[in-house]
Amino acid sequence: MDRPSLKQLALDGEAAGGNIIYSLPDKHNRIAIRRPRARTTVNDLPHDVLLSILRDVHRATLRPFNHMADMGFERESNYQPELDPPAPYHSRLSPCSQHSVEHIASVSPHWLEAMSNSSEFWTQLVIWTGRDATPLSMVRKYLAGSRDKPLSIHVWRRYDPCVEDRTEKAHVKAIVELLVPHMKRTKLLCMHLLHSSSLPLPHTDLVGRAENLVQLKLEFIFDDAVARPAPLPPSERTFDTPALLQLSIGGVHFREAYVAPVPRPLFPPKLRWITITDYTSDQVPFPAVALLETLTVPDGCPRRYTGNLRANLTNLQLDSYSDADPPRLNGQNIDWYFTDMSGDVIAHLSSHLDYPSVETLSYTRCTTSTYNHPTLCNSYYLTLEGIPDSATLRYYMFGNFISIRDCDGFNSEVLRALARPVSGPYSNAESWVCPEMDALSISGCKRFHSSELRAALEARRRRHEETGFAEVEDFYRGYMLLSVTHLYVRDCGELAAEDREWFDNNVEEVHWDDWYGGTGDDDADDDDDEEEF
Repeated sequence: MDRPSLKQLALDGEAAGGNIIYSLPDKHNRIAIRRPRARTTVNDLPHDVLLSILRDVHRATLRPFNHMADMGFERESNYQPELDPPAPYHSRLSPCSQHSVEHIASVSPHWLEAMSNSSEFWTQLVIWTGRDATPLSMVRKYLAGSRDKPLSIHVWRRYDPCVEDRTEKAHVKAIVELLVPHMKRTKLLCMHLLHSSSLPLPHTDLVGRAENLVQLKLEFIFDDAVARPAPLPPSERTFDTPALLQLSIGGVHFREAYVAPVPRPLFPPKLRWITITDYTSDQVPFPAVALLETLTVPDGCPRRYTGNLRANLTNLQLDSYSDADPPRLNGQNIDWYFTDMSGDVIAHLSSHLDYPSVETLSYTRCTTSTYNHPTLCNSYYLTLEGIPDSATLRYYMFGNFISIRDCDGFNSEVLRALARPVSGPYSNAESWVCPEMDALSISGCKRFHSSELRAALEARRRRHEETGFAEVEDFYRGYMLLSVTHLYVRDCGELAAEDREWFDNNVEEVHWDDWYGGTGDDDADDDDDEEEF
């Protein structure tokens, strides 16, 4: 039998794709020659293929910025877009690798060279302060690599148990000086630092025409900024943000940038979400009416936007001085979300509104007012959260769609008050607590039984039936109150069988944990109503 030729052996070896052993015939022995197969790595790929792979890896690791057109602005007014990158905690990836392109570029000089020619890799800047801070040279590299592309900039405080950083302010100042020349193409600027005093001040440190900026977040862990007793002198340096939609800022920075200057700078005309956090009473007095004047649209002026402004006010200890001739301001296009706020400040803000009704109100851990006859807005959508006592909860309880979350104040006492009429404040006419309530959502409230809730809703339905189920507009038909037609209960305890039967036969839609019932049909409109809670 003829032996295979060397050529055939080579061809067969290449087809097999492994390490090849060539056996050369000899009179006395065989000599085996091993030739290792040449290795092919990702670096041997064509440049365009490698770049395509790196793009896919980059996009999969980083959360791309959601374009404004895809954020659902036509949806309900309390829709909150998620614009932030992923939180800097992950079981497998380091905080830096979850945000930054550096974890890809640092693998190989060949990869860095390939990526340096594509600006899309460098449009999201993640700049760390504190421990292992990002060098300024790297910030310059990012800015140069991004060329003329829109920028998303994140300045984050790397986790550190230390509660003081004396170098943070100077480091951030140097970073801001590098960023300011690029404000025109910046679409997102999010800063979360240790000290509020380290943050840049709009119109002073942040300047220029930021015509593409849609989100500005200047947030902190410790509030140590100090308000100036006198406004800064007029300056030609401004921070023009005609496209800004979302602003998160500390109380001192908000006062210094938008309230105290004379004349006041132009407020962002398209703003849809604003969060103002922390202003202590030991600061320079900050009148509540001054904040309201800044946020509201003067009568006769065109609306800034197509929807309501969502204003989140947290722990603002504002000055509520009395005014002999208080201004009346148009606040109808503002949805108010109060957190850790004094009832007196809330009442003072409400007293300056020319129309005491808004679409959405939310109170989280707020106190009641000490005024004799406080002014309080009513709303269509009302959320009460973390209210510890029944008196405070009853004080704020006025709306149509009411959501009550984690409130110890929602207890037997409140349900008894809901179940019977009370005397009016100025006459003996019959009145009810929260008469326009027709939808109720309760979650995480443990201090009531299903029988007590049933008794309250049964009494209200009975009185509503006596008026021929008169609606709010049927005043002359004897309208007194509405009965609850939609009830949603989660994580509040057991539902007794007899109570479930009554809810099933007398309420249009009921959700109690995993049980669904009611007299109505489960259509799409009912699902939409539940989403409000």
